[in-house]
Amino acid sequence: MKAKLTKPYDIGKGITLSSGTEVEIISVMPMLASTACIIEIDGYGKRIIDTGYLNVDESYRVPNWEQRRYEIAKECVAVLMSSEITLEDAAKVSVKQADALIAELKKGGAK
Repeated sequence: MKAKLTKPYDIGKGITLSSGTEVEIISVMPMLASTACIIEIDGYGKRIIDTGYLNVDESYRVPNWEQRRYEIAKECVAVLMSSEITLEDAAKVSVKQADALIAELKKGGAK
């Protein structure tokens, strides 16, 4: 997911990124007093940053389709395994079902 810095951020070695710099959020981590994110900064690698420095624009919210595919397939396998089917067959069917559902989701639809 992408975000923009809301204020200047010092990444060390005398380099300060300006407000509005676009970054990629890798993951979110709850901390004791706040929440932090691991971000990827083009040319500077990964950093941990307080979420107070970030603005996530709704237009940046792009689903992680590979993660969704895994989650859907996992649920399908669980359902299929309750019937008379092998794990191998359940896995194949589940991945096909996940791919079909994601294809429909990517099309959009009535909003």
